[in-house]
Amino acid sequence: MDITYREMQEKDRSELIQLFADFCDLYEELDAQGINITSDKLAEWCLDDMMKEIHKTQGQVIVAEYKNHIIGFVGYMIKDAKGDELLYHRPNRVGMIYNLYMDSPYRNKNIGTHLLNLAEEYFRKHNCEFSKLQVFGTNIKAQEFYSRNEYAPRNIDLIKKL
Repeated sequence: MDITYREMQEKDRSELIQLFADFCDLYEELDAQGINITSDKLAEWCLDDMMKEIHKTQGQVIVAEYKNHIIGFVGYMIKDAKGDELLYHRPNRVGMIYNLYMDSPYRNKNIGTHLLNLAEEYFRKHNCEFSKLQVFGTNIKAQEFYSRNEYAPRNIDLIKKL
């Protein structure tokens, strides 16, 4: 498979919105409590929110392209501990994976791993000490993927319906 990895361009927007729509549908499906919902505007909002955060913090979006179609992406940024965080954190620089998503037919082909490695390489170049991300609690496949890539749980949110 001849995959091209490159920075996101404005021309990729509609394909990324579709991937975010698939991502949102997956999260709604995985949500045992039924809290998450999708809407026509949610995917576009998710993309815009990611871009806003990434532009504020030395970040990038890298896409995986196959036969002129975007089949996956990773968005990432750099965060420095500052302000009140220094009350409970030693000073450090952390690479944050904002989102990593692969279109389902292209999963388990090492494309997601390559996207993750590109983000980690960027973090190393920018003197990050750690790479950090969040995974939805019931997304076992994603947790297994990150575990295979040497990520380990740190904080766990628990929820109870009242």
